[in-house]
Amino acid sequence: MKRFKLLYLAALLLPGLALAADWPAYPFVHANATASIFVVPDTVSISLDVVSVQADADLATQEVDAGIARIRALVDTLGDKDATTVIQDLRKEPRPNKAATAPADDPAQAPAPLMEVKATVTITLRDMEAWRPLVTGLMTMRELDTPMSTFSNTEQVRIENDLMAQALRKARVKADSIAAGVGRKIDSVGAVSAGSLANLSTAMGFGPPDQRRADIPGRVTGPLRVHMNAPALRFSQSVDVVYKLK
Repeated sequence: MKRFKLLYLAALLLPGLALAADWPAYPFVHANATASIFVVPDTVSISLDVVSVQADADLATQEVDAGIARIRALVDTLGDKDATTVIQDLRKEPRPNKAATAPADDPAQAPAPLMEVKATVTITLRDMEAWRPLVTGLMTMRELDTPMSTFSNTEQVRIENDLMAQALRKARVKADSIAAGVGRKIDSVGAVSAGSLANLSTAMGFGPPDQRRADIPGRVTGPLRVHMNAPALRFSQSVDVVYKLK
C-alpha cells in the first residue's frame, strides 16, 4: 500500500516536473512579435489548359495545337521580352458521348466515345504592364480551362529578411517594457526562433504567435475575369525570443 501511494504521488508530480523542465533555468522574459507588409507583385505566372473534345482524336489534337499557337502569338504582342511560354505534355482521354444514344433495337450502334485532348500552358510575365492585355486576349479564347495565376515579388528574400529584423526590434522593445515594469533589465538573448519556441509558449500559457508567411505568393483561381487585377502580396514574419534578466 505504501508503495502504491508513492507511485500515485509521483504520477501527480510528473506533469508539473515536465512542465518546469521546458522552462529556462535562469530568470527570463519571453516576448514575441510580428512584422508584416503589403507589396505589389512584379512577376506573374498563369497556368491553364487548352482543351478540345471531338469524336476524331486527330481533329481534337489539331484544335489544341491551334489554341497553343494563338497563345504564343498573343504573348509575342505584349512587348515583354522576358516573357516565357511553357507547354507541358499533351494528354488524351476518352469521354462518354452523352449527346447520342444507341437505338433501342440495335445496341451495337452505340456511338463511339469522344476523345478529350488537353495541354497545360504556363505563361510567365516579368512586366506587369503586360498582364491585363494578356488576360483580355485569353478571355477571347473559348478552348481554355482551369486557369490559375500566381503573383510574386522578386525581392521576397530581402523583404523577409527586413521583416525578421523589424520583428526582432519589436520583440526587444516589448521585453524591455516588461522587464522595466518589474524593476529589472534585459541582459542577453537566451533563445530565439522564427515562429514559436517549441514547448515554451504552450508551457507558459501563451497562444502561438501569427506565423503566416508569404512563402506561397498570392494565387488566383476561377474564371479569367477575376484574374484581371493583381492582388497585393502580404509578407509576414514572426519571432519568439527569450531574454535573460540581469
